[in-house]
Amino acid sequence: MSDVFLSYAREDFASAEILAAELERDGLTVWWDRRLLGGEYFHKAIEEQIDAARCVVVLWSRNSIKSEWVINEAGAGLDRDILVPARIDDAKIPLAFRARQTVDWLDDDSDALIALVGGIRRVLDMRPVVPPPGIGSESSRTWRDRVRAWRSFFRRTISRPIQVSLLLLLAGLLLANLLLPRFFLMPAARLTVATVPDTVGMVPGTHQHVAYRFNEAGGVGARLESQDVRFLLLDGTELKAERGVRIFGGSIALAPGGSATLDDNVYLPPDIADVVMLRGMREFQLETTYRGGDDNGHLVHVRAVLRIGVMTSPLPR
Repeated sequence: MSDVFLSYAREDFASAEILAAELERDGLTVWWDRRLLGGEYFHKAIEEQIDAARCVVVLWSRNSIKSEWVINEAGAGLDRDILVPARIDDAKIPLAFRARQTVDWLDDDSDALIALVGGIRRVLDMRPVVPPPGIGSESSRTWRDRVRAWRSFFRRTISRPIQVSLLLLLAGLLLANLLLPRFFLMPAARLTVATVPDTVGMVPGTHQHVAYRFNEAGGVGARLESQDVRFLLLDGTELKAERGVRIFGGSIALAPGGSATLDDNVYLPPDIADVVMLRGMREFQLETTYRGGDDNGHLVHVRAVLRIGVMTSPLPR
C-alpha cells in the first residue's frame, strides 16, 4: 500500500537505496523487495504491491534489462500508465518501453535525481488517493491488515508535520478527558441568590436578621461551603474583607433544581460605620460570595449583595 513501487536489478541495489531514501525524505512511501517479510510468498507480495502502488519506478541498467522480473514489473506499470523509467547506465532500453520518456540518472547526477522525483510527483498528482480495498471491508483478513491499510492511507494523504500535530492534539484531548472527564461531559450547576430584605438600616455595633434564598436552575446538585465577605463603598472602594470564612452551620446543600434558605445575623462593625460617615456617606454594601462545588465536579460560586444604611440611633419600635 505504498505511493511508489521500485523495480530494479539486485546488482543495482546502491542506486535503488539512494532513490528510495530521497523519495521517503520527500514524504512518499516506497516499497521495494528489501521490505519483503520473512515467510512471505514473494511472488504474491510483489503482485499485491504493484497493484496497490500509485506509481511504478523502474531503474533500467545492463543488469535489469536481462531480468524477467524487472521487465514484468515495468510492464505492469506501463499497462496502468503509471510507469516512470530511469536509466542508470548506458543500457539499451527494451523495445516495448522506448516510447516512454526516460530520465538518464547517470553517475548519481543530483539534477537528474531531482527531475526523476519531479516526474514521480506528477504521476502521483494525476491519481488521487483512495482508501485501499481492505479498509472497512471484510476482505481484510485480520485487524492488523486494517491497521496497516489505514496507516498507509494516512501516510500518503497527510504530511508528517500535520500527522505530528494531530497526534499531539489527540493525546492532549485524551489526557484532559482522563483528568477532567466531568468538565467535558457534564453540565455545571447554575446558582442564583436573593437577599431578603435587600436593603436595611443599622446602628453601628448591632445585628440585623437577613435571609439568603438560593436556587439551582441547571438540574445539578451543589454544596456551598465557604464565603468571602467584603464591605464596599457605593463607588466600589473596598473597606474590609474576610476570605474563606466557613458558612455558619457548615454548608448549604442544594438539590438539582432545588432551593435553600440561609438565615443570618448581619453585624455592622463600628469601625466600618465610622469610615463610611467620615467619607460623608450614609450607605455602603455588604458583598458575600458563597463558594463550593457541584455534583459533576465543577467549582461554583454565587454572589449576594446587601445594601446597609448607617443610622445614628435605633429604629423606633
